[in-house]
Parts: sequence; C-alpha cells; structure tokens
Amino acid sequence: MTDTEFNAVKAFLSAYRYTELDLRVRRAELTRLTARKEALILEGNTDLLFHLEHAICAAKDAIRVLCTRQAEIEAAIDTVESAALREILTQHYICALDLKEIAERMHYSDRHMRRLHRKAIESVSLSAVSPFKKRGSFPRTLPLVKRI
Repeated sequence: MTDTEFNAVKAFLSAYRYTELDLRVRRAELTRLTARKEALILEGNTDLLFHLEHAICAAKDAIRVLCTRQAEIEAAIDTVESAALREILTQHYICALDLKEIAERMHYSDRHMRRLHRKAIESVSLSAVSPFKKRGSFPRTLPLVKRI
C-alpha cells in the first residue's frame, strides 16, 4: 500500500467521527423543524409550510447521506480479516478512543499498538474504500438547512 493509499484509507475512516457529530446536529435540526411545522399547523398558519416541508426533506436527505457514509466506513472495517485488527479500527475510528487507551485495554505497548494500527489500516480492502475515492474526499460537514 502506498503512502497516498494509506492516507486515503485513514482519512476515510476518520470521517466517521465527523459524520457522527454532523448527525447529531442534523437530527436536532430535524426535531426543531418538525416542532416548528407542528406549531404552524396548530396556529393555522400555512404560509410557511411549503418552505418548512422543503427544509425537513433536505434535513432527512442529509441524515440519509450521513448514515450511508457511516455504513460504508463500518463495511470497510469489516473487510479486515483479523478480529484484533478490526477491534483496533473500531475502537479508534468509531468509538473515538486514542491508540494509547486501546493499547492499555488490549494490554499492548504503545509502540506495538502503533504498528498494529498501521497493519490494520493496510488490511482494509481498498475496494471497500473505492466509493470514497471515486467521489473524492468527503466533506467534513454538509451545509446546514437555512433557518425558517
């Protein structure tokens, strides 16, 4: 695996954390928009409903994209054959633990954990990362829906 491929896989896996944060924001936005829609309906004010419904659909679409991104990252991690290496990737990229914490939990030295982490990244199937490479790098966040 070249350094460029290694860095691409690492960036792909790191996108999980940003996606998780973005999902929280999007879900909160969807809750706010839905509550606003219900309040408008109760008030009998239907002037903004069309725009609000459009914003709700955009928020739902963004959530779907983010969930798909997470599923792609999880599927890429699942391509690693070794259970221990999969665990390292899961703990680091999905559970957001640093390598030192993972080393302590798995009873490895820090240096050995760095070696295993590198081996784990190199074990990720590049074909699982190919949708990421075809679309280019994922943006860290998607644009937020305009407030109504």
